[in-house]
Amino acid sequence: MFLSRTYLPLLAAIFALPASAVEGYILGVSAEADTADGRAFSGFTDVGLAENTWFSAGLSKTNTGGTLGGLDTIYADVSLEHSFGVAGFRIGGAYWGDDDLLDSADVRGSLFFRGEQGSVSFDYERRNFEFKFNPIVDPT
Repeated sequence: MFLSRTYLPLLAAIFALPASAVEGYILGVSAEADTADGRAFSGFTDVGLAENTWFSAGLSKTNTGGTLGGLDTIYADVSLEHSFGVAGFRIGGAYWGDDDLLDSADVRGSLFFRGEQGSVSFDYERRNFEFKFNPIVDPT
């Protein structure tokens, strides 16, 4: 599968970075379950590559049951942010999909300005969404 070959080694490399080689980091993992046989596992990281530059990544796998077969989705997100003091930018992309039902690929960009009183940002997002609809054919 494309995601496991591409994003999993990248996330593994980020999780393995020594703390002394980065400005700081945040790591998180979670697991969820419910009474309807839904399961979700996720992990994320923010890594300070330099004083004003952060790399963020997240990966989530969700499986839900249901009368129509449920969903078995993967969500992956990567982004890079750099600040020049009061101004900065953030670029990123994401994928969300189920091999049998849907695919969604996003590209995002943001230009932001921060101050002590607040912040403002100008955002752009482009999404390519494909719903794989297979109609039920009556064989009679």
